[in-house]
Amino acid sequence: MNLARSYCPYCGNSIKESDKFCIMCGKPLVTGLPKNLVEDPSVKSSKKNKKEKKEVSIEEDLDSAVLDEEEEEEKKEEKPEEKEVKTLPDEVKRQIELHLDLIDINQKKQTLGDKLKDLTKQLKSSRYETDFEFGERVEIQLEAVKSVIAEIKEKENELKSQIEGEFIVHDLKKKIETKKDQLRNLMREYKLKKIKDKDVVKSLKNKYKSQLESFESEYNDLILGIKEWIVKLQEEKVDLETEQKTNKARFKAKEIDEERYEKADQEFEKHISSLNSKLEMLKDLTK
Repeated sequence: MNLARSYCPYCGNSIKESDKFCIMCGKPLVTGLPKNLVEDPSVKSSKKNKKEKKEVSIEEDLDSAVLDEEEEEEKKEEKPEEKEVKTLPDEVKRQIELHLDLIDINQKKQTLGDKLKDLTKQLKSSRYETDFEFGERVEIQLEAVKSVIAEIKEKENELKSQIEGEFIVHDLKKKIETKKDQLRNLMREYKLKKIKDKDVVKSLKNKYKSQLESFESEYNDLILGIKEWIVKLQEEKVDLETEQKTNKARFKAKEIDEERYEKADQEFEKHISSLNSKLEMLKDLTK
């Protein structure tokens, strides 16, 4: 009668089903287990090898994935070829300066308009009727504001006469949006089968895309040129601020008198304020 062969789960030694202890390692054995739960050491070893191979394969896959990610990161970190910045043509720069002057004038007009409303309101107050000095001061301020508004309007008309056509930044933005709309409408018409000829659709699509790319390229060059201009103005501002500090140091060292110091300081403040205003408006154009 052949006894069913089993193996010690601890050391793999061949044992009998009736054994309560393994004669090799001395560990207690659990008897009465089905044969399929007691594995042959060779089978166990084979499964172990497969498991190890599988784990190695997973590790290799993970390593490969990590390498791919690292390569992608390296590609991202690689600096793209810098596009050559085209200096703004003089006529474009002049047009932008005129546009900025108009913006500045409109801001001043708004401020003066608010001041005019306030003074007009004071003319109707009871204090104006009873306080002679107050009334006289309000009238003088009112005439001064009206005079400045008239001068500004005259300058505004002069600027407008020098501007030809639509402002280039706004014009290019409008052209870009128009081409995008044409592309969207074209594809919508094709999907709705209002235009069935594929060749016509393809031809129009290529035409609109080419025009869009041209306008976008021109716009990007313009923005890069404005940004370059901003950098130069910022450098000019730093130089002025340095000169202003030097002027103050000379006054403290008694190299120049107070009158000369204050006159120069006012000029510095005027130029720096003008630069700040221009820088702010130029930055708005690049948004």
